[in-house]
Amino acid sequence: MTVEHVDASCVGPTRAPRRRGGLVLAVFGLVWALAGGSGTSFATPVTVVALAVTIAAAERAFRGTAGPVTRTVRLPEKRNRGVGLVDAAGLVAVFAVIAASNTSGRPELIPVGLAVLAAGAGAETVRAVVGLGAALVLWGTSFHVTLRG
Repeated sequence: MTVEHVDASCVGPTRAPRRRGGLVLAVFGLVWALAGGSGTSFATPVTVVALAVTIAAAERAFRGTAGPVTRTVRLPEKRNRGVGLVDAAGLVAVFAVIAASNTSGRPELIPVGLAVLAAGAGAETVRAVVGLGAALVLWGTSFHVTLRG
């Protein structure tokens, strides 16, 4: 007989994991927006808007979901450790790509925007398209995760 571990934070409503997830997504959205706006003529307005959206998403995450959450979740034992390891590996991979691209003198390859680059756009445009696009997806997901009931 297999004993299933039930994460105490998820036995009841699943608000806490959603809050954490929403906050993490919002912060990553900010990082991508700042990267997307960097070096462009609109870096300052992008920074202001990015901070405002991130603050709104973080506030929403701290406030919690809009409605009652009735679903319970059974998570595997040591799930949080596994998620943390995956997040850490992703962060290391991001910094490795940044370091390799900068060292090779090709910073436009930092965001994986090869299609935009192949279309003839410059490094600044690639950075803006990919960075701001990623930020929008991350913020949208942050709001979705924290708003769904």
